[in-house]
Amino acid sequence: MNPHVSVIVPCYNQGRYLAEALDSLIAQTYTEWECLVVDDGSSDNTQDVARVFESRDARFRYMRQRNKGPSAARNAGIAASRGALIQFLDADDLLLPEKISLHARYLTENPGVAVVYSDFAFFSDNPVRVYRESPEIFGHKCGYGSSWLALLSGNFIVVQAALTRREAIVDVGGFEESFRTCEDYLLWLRLAGRGGIFAHLGGPLALYRQGAPSASSNEIEMHRGTIRAMRVARTLRILNSQEALTVREHLRSLHTRIAVMQVEKHSVFNALLELIFAARSDTSIARPVWWALSAAIENRGN
Repeated sequence: MNPHVSVIVPCYNQGRYLAEALDSLIAQTYTEWECLVVDDGSSDNTQDVARVFESRDARFRYMRQRNKGPSAARNAGIAASRGALIQFLDADDLLLPEKISLHARYLTENPGVAVVYSDFAFFSDNPVRVYRESPEIFGHKCGYGSSWLALLSGNFIVVQAALTRREAIVDVGGFEESFRTCEDYLLWLRLAGRGGIFAHLGGPLALYRQGAPSASSNEIEMHRGTIRAMRVARTLRILNSQEALTVREHLRSLHTRIAVMQVEKHSVFNALLELIFAARSDTSIARPVWWALSAAIENRGN
């Protein structure tokens, strides 16, 4: 018997994209699924769109809550779900038709694996639909022997590209609701930190929309969310020397990137704060930022 899959779709004012996302579920070759659309307090037509699908197909269920953010919306969906496997799908993204089938089969055949994930591709509609492969670095990290070590150097698993055992998610407490960005990254870190096994199946099976207004559109906030997740990761278990070095290098890199972005915005004080964090362990990494910072100060004086 095929395992039942629960698809969790958090949606906040993404009604214009929601129908296409739900259509990508209907197109799945795997049919043993339910879909919970969790309306996170939207003020657009999200409810109308979701109700249409609910009226046509009993596998869809619509839920509404006051706005609490994507973590709380996903947790509400998980709590109401009935499936042994959880598929996340953001309301503006898509799944390719074989996605759930291939991943559900893999988890059935490999009971020791907690998360199976695939590659993904970007797509945009400006003004016509264009597809673009994910960066090469994502594929490189998929080849790591240790998912924990790979994740310590950055997130490479797009949330809709994974299929996860419900039990594993519940065991780590679900999503951290204080996170409004990088909440998926923290979940992967918690699962890997507990010893959860991740498996990669090659080939893009999920599509990530670019250009839609979403939490991921603010790059600085995304970097700060990653830093928060990394700080939590350091408390999950005792790090060996290689893991500790990976964390330090990743944090320095993130702070340096934010500093450069702040310089470009001429936010000199904020850039200096980030530079201080970046330079704590390795001043050579921060040296290029000092030059950029000096240039920004000079430009402001002209």
